[in-house]
Amino acid sequence: MSLKISNISKLFGKTIACDNVGLNINQGEFFFILGPSGCGKSTLLKIIAGLLQQDSGSIEYEGNLYNEIPAYERPFNMVFQNYSLFPHLSVFNNVAFGLKMNITSKEETKRKVEEVLAQFQISELSERKPEQLSGGQQQRVALARAIVNSPKILLLDEPLSALDEKLRVEMQQMLKELKAKLNTTFIYVTHNQEEALSMGDRIAIMNKGKIEQVSTPRDIYYTPSTRFIAEFMGEVNILSYKVYHTEGGISSTDILYDENEFQLSNPKTLIKKEIQIVRPENIDISKDPLIKADYVESKRGIVIQKLFKGNTTTYIVKCDDNRIIKATDFNTGFVELILTGNEVYIGWKSTAIKNVKA
Repeated sequence: MSLKISNISKLFGKTIACDNVGLNINQGEFFFILGPSGCGKSTLLKIIAGLLQQDSGSIEYEGNLYNEIPAYERPFNMVFQNYSLFPHLSVFNNVAFGLKMNITSKEETKRKVEEVLAQFQISELSERKPEQLSGGQQQRVALARAIVNSPKILLLDEPLSALDEKLRVEMQQMLKELKAKLNTTFIYVTHNQEEALSMGDRIAIMNKGKIEQVSTPRDIYYTPSTRFIAEFMGEVNILSYKVYHTEGGISSTDILYDENEFQLSNPKTLIKKEIQIVRPENIDISKDPLIKADYVESKRGIVIQKLFKGNTTTYIVKCDDNRIIKATDFNTGFVELILTGNEVYIGWKSTAIKNVKA
């Protein structure tokens, strides 16, 4: 492991920003820390960078302890959400700043800066000040400044959040290409699920200061470990609730459609609760009755809303039992004649159902 984060905790007053966080990040990995605003992900990144001191826990890199190493002595560089460019310096001098701090020769500084400016296709901007640049150009300058002195780890704190959609997609592609060229570990903090799923080698999901799951993008999406992750990573249908309990010393399981149905009272003792989920894209929808033998469950209902999303269409169906189910079609043409108000049949297979912690 390249970077080992062990039992990191950080409090701001009574607010717990990081709660006993542990991560192992491999050398050369594109690692994402994903979670909602306020979950502690940016705090964790600043602790790694040395910009914040943790209350407890340790940061190790290549076997060396970094707890007391100041930020400027760590072989890491950070790209901030607001770019943090020096307004009084030109693009060239912004990018050269770190090299000059490390007392690099003028010749070497010039060579490295010109090389990285060309890499980011901003050579013609070298004499401009930050105020003369667009948001996308400022972001390229910030990235160029961060990699010009070849950091072992590049820390990125929501670097593309201020860009419009088209420019954000272009910068995502540039970052992926940059990552492929460099032998550098990228640790990228974001609340954008699409960024993490499309770019990351692995993703750590953070919620309320804790890490809930670390896995590949595919596993995070299709086999989430908790209800929070399932709902945070996209639309999901809650099928039922499994309640494990004991009653009179005998263990049993109840399967409920409403989590409030199960009321704890002596002698019942709750052991744990799980929920069964299925993604809308794993639900089949048809105007004709489905062959029940092909599905673990099928229902009849009425389409109460139809949401066209470009490459997909989501149908919100009110079933005969009054349950609301979402089904997504990839605009294959087979269900394009389904309209709001139509009677439809929906079904899902056992392989589409996942159990997650409640």
